[in-house]
Amino acid sequence: QLVWPPEGEPLALDEFYSHMGLAGLTYGPQFQGLKKAWKQAEDLWVEVELPPDASVAATLGKGFSLHPILCDSVFQSLDLLTPDHEMTLPFH
Repeated sequence: QLVWPPEGEPLALDEFYSHMGLAGLTYGPQFQGLKKAWKQAEDLWVEVELPPDASVAATLGKGFSLHPILCDSVFQSLDLLTPDHEMTLPFH
């Protein structure tokens, strides 16, 4: 049974987006959806959130099952699994 929040080490995200910017990946406010993260052994648990003005209805009407901003926020979290935050992310 899933327990939320998970029993794991909470990860500090205060500097996450500024660190990503220093690595050349600048995310505007619309794409800063990673809000909380926990690490438990080899597992990473994340909480992502849409910005208040994101239109869920508009994206679902275009065939998306999951809003692209949420999907991108989950991809961003993969950076937390690498030492020294050296993850290569899909970005264009």
